[in-house]
Amino acid sequence: MRTMKSAMSRERYPYAPISNLYLYDRPQDVALQKARDNIHQRNHLRLWRSSMRYQGKLVWVGQISRDIGSRLTIHSPTFTTHKIDPDVDEAGRALIEDLVYSQGLRAIGFVGGVGAVPKEAPRENLTTDPYYTSGLRAVLLFDKEPTSLDKIEFLPWESLGLGFVNQVIEDKRQ
Repeated sequence: MRTMKSAMSRERYPYAPISNLYLYDRPQDVALQKARDNIHQRNHLRLWRSSMRYQGKLVWVGQISRDIGSRLTIHSPTFTTHKIDPDVDEAGRALIEDLVYSQGLRAIGFVGGVGAVPKEAPRENLTTDPYYTSGLRAVLLFDKEPTSLDKIEFLPWESLGLGFVNQVIEDKRQ
């Protein structure tokens, strides 16, 4: 009822339920959201603990998306879904910027993912929303101690043209 009321009034609902996505044949271990102007606009971050380790530490796999609206669909058991921002990399860039500014990020790198999907020829997700992407996935390393912007390590894997991160660091240095 609270979700319906929020949807009808276009109010914020910071604790609205988040639907499950599946990886490793199970739903996410952690689901977080960042409320925006109203229930139709939220950022979702889902994390799965993997069996992998890097430098002796557990590896978590994540997925982030930015909701930009709601709509009816036959592809969901509730017959409703959030419409996602077709620029799926934008939500990831926003998360990385938040982590850079919070000084919680020790290192960042990028690895190949689904492959590049150009804006001119988007793919569709399960509920038929179009999306496009650089195809690269961020690898983020954290530390217990704050890391200043000029000390963030860039892992030499794949290049994303880190203009937004480099700009943040340059702005901070000036």
